[in-house]
Amino acid sequence: MALLALYLGMVVVGYPIGAYFRKKNIKIKGIGTVETVTIAFLVFMMGARIGANDEVVRSLHTIGLEAFVLVVLAFVGSVFCISALRRLLGYDKFAMKGAKPKGGDTE
Repeated sequence: MALLALYLGMVVVGYPIGAYFRKKNIKIKGIGTVETVTIAFLVFMMGARIGANDEVVRSLHTIGLEAFVLVVLAFVGSVFCISALRRLLGYDKFAMKGAKPKGGDTE
């Protein structure tokens, strides 16, 4: 619970500082590099914490299979929904509304 309060406190303090810098158009050099290093460190720490959990490591094969199935189903469902919505709204595969296909059919 203390960590949650710390994270929320950092957001509450960081947001106004960032908004102030944006409003005053203040650019901080190297902020992209700091963000990249911080995210890489976060991902590394998450991986180390998961890797240290024996229960997760023992069930990795089933977790991986379930994750793979979920990703494939999500991908197929997204493609199906986008395709159906595109046809319903009358867009072609190039996102042109009501465009006729080029070539072949000439009037």
